Amino acid sequence: MTNLSKQDRDEFERLYLRLLHQQSNAFFCVVVNTVMYQSEIAKQMKERFPAGEVQIVDFKFAENAFLFSPSTLIPQVEESTKILFLANFQLAQGDLTDVEFFQTLNLSRDILAELPYVIVFMMPMYYRVMVARNAPDFNSFFQYRADFISGEDLKPPEHDFKTINFGYSQANKELLEYYREKYSHLKNYESKDAFEVLVKILRLNVEVQILDLVERNRFFELFEKLFIKYQKDISDLIFDIAWIYFDNGHYDRSLELHLDAIEKWKNVLGEESERIIDAYTGIAWIYEDQGHYEKALEQCKKVIDVCENKFGKEYIETAYAYINVTSVYCKRGDYNEALKWNFMALKVIEELFEEDHPERAAAYNRMGYIYYYKGEYDETLNWYDKALKIDRNVLGENHPSVSVTYSNIALANFRKGDYTAAVRGLHEALSITEKKLGKRHRNTATIYENLAEVYYEQENYDEALKYYRKAFEIYKNTFGLEYSETLSIAGKIASITQQQ
Repeated sequence: MTNLSKQDRDEFERLYLRLLHQQSNAFFCVVVNTVMYQSEIAKQMKERFPAGEVQIVDFKFAENAFLFSPSTLIPQVEESTKILFLANFQLAQGDLTDVEFFQTLNLSRDILAELPYVIVFMMPMYYRVMVARNAPDFNSFFQYRADFISGEDLKPPEHDFKTINFGYSQANKELLEYYREKYSHLKNYESKDAFEVLVKILRLNVEVQILDLVERNRFFELFEKLFIKYQKDISDLIFDIAWIYFDNGHYDRSLELHLDAIEKWKNVLGEESERIIDAYTGIAWIYEDQGHYEKALEQCKKVIDVCENKFGKEYIETAYAYINVTSVYCKRGDYNEALKWNFMALKVIEELFEEDHPERAAAYNRMGYIYYYKGEYDETLNWYDKALKIDRNVLGENHPSVSVTYSNIALANFRKGDYTAAVRGLHEALSITEKKLGKRHRNTATIYENLAEVYYEQENYDEALKYYRKAFEIYKNTFGLEYSETLSIAGKIASITQQQ
C-alpha cells in the first residue's frame, strides 16, 4: 500500500489477520482521515481473500442522505459475501446534527447483528466521533476498531499511543482558574457579565485545555445561548468567539466570524495588525482541519508575507507563521516540505532564544514529531532528547512537560520495537503525572492506556489488562460509559479477556 505510511501498513496487516481469523458475524470500525483511502483499503483487502468472499458497498455518491439502513443494504449483498465493507456509510449528504439520522443508526444495530457476515464500517475520524457521541447504541457493538492516519495527522494514532496536552503557560492556567471561580460566584448566569466571563473561560481553555469534556460542553451550550442574545454588543470579542467556535468543531461558524471580524476591523486596525494576522491564521487552521490544504497554505503564506514585511524574517511572529505552514504540510503527508519550513522556524528560534529556553524545546519536539512520521526513529529520539534536556534543566524533573517528553520518547522506542525502553519511559512519565495531576486525571488515563498497548505487544496480557482497566475507570467516571474512548477500551478489555 504505497500511499499509506508504515504504521498504516502495519495496521492494515493487523486488520487483515483479524478478518482472516474471524469465524462468526462481527462488527469492525475502520477510521480513515482521508476519504479517498477508504476505497483503496477496502479494495486491497478484498484482493487478499478468495473471489466473492469480500464485497464493498460505497455510499459516497448516494443521493439519499439516509440510504444506510438494513432495508436498503440487504438487497445489495451478494449471496457469497462473508465480509462486507461499508465505505462512507455514515452520510453522503445532509446535516451531521440531524437527530433522525442517528436514531436510524441506533435502531439499525439489532437488525444488523442478525446478518450472517462480518461488517466493516469505514468512516473519517470526525464522523466516528459524531457517531460515538450521538448514536451510542450503534457505536457500542464495534468489536474492533482500526485507525489509518494516512499521513494526515501529526498526532499519534488513537488506536496506539495518545498525546497529552498539559498546556505551556502557567499564567493562562491561573487565569482560567480565576475566571472559573469568578463564574461560580455570579448571581445571574445569563447576564452580559456572565457571558463575557464564559468567553474568557472557553477562550483560555483553547490555550490550556484542562476543562473536562462535560464541563466544557455545559459552558459552551450556555455560551451559544447568550451569544444570540448579546452578539450585537460584543464586537470587541468577535475574535475570541471565533476561536471558541473553532475549538468546539463549528468550523463554518468560526470561518464566518473570522471573515466578519476581518471586514470590521481591518480598516480600524490596519491590514498588518496582530489581530488581523491572528484572523488569517484562524482561517488557515479551519481549512487545515477540514482537509483543504491548498486553501490553508494560501492563508498561511498571507500571514508570512505580512510578518516578513512588518517584522522581518528573524522575528518570533514570523517563526510562528513558518510553524503553521509546517503543520499543514505534515497533515498533507509532505514531511520533507514540513522539515524545510520547520528548520526555517528553528533557525529563527535558535537565534532569538538562549540554549535552555522552552521555545527551543518546543521546536525540537516538532522536529521529533516530523521525523517520527517519516519513520526515522533514531533521528526522532535525537530531537526528543534535546527537548528533554531543556525541559529538565528549566522546568525541573517533575514538571508535566517533562512527562510529555518521556511519553514521546517512549512512543519512538515502541515504534523501533524496543518495548523495554518504551515501558521504562512511560513509567517515568506516569510517576510525574500521578504526582502532579493525580491518579484520576485524563492524562493519567492516557499513560495507562499507552502502557497497556506496549504490554499487549509484548503478549504480557495480565499487565495490559491491568492498565486498560485503570484507564477504563477514569474515562467511565469522567465522561461516562457512552464516551468513545470508554467504549474503545471496553472493547479491548473484552478482547483480551476472551483470549485468556
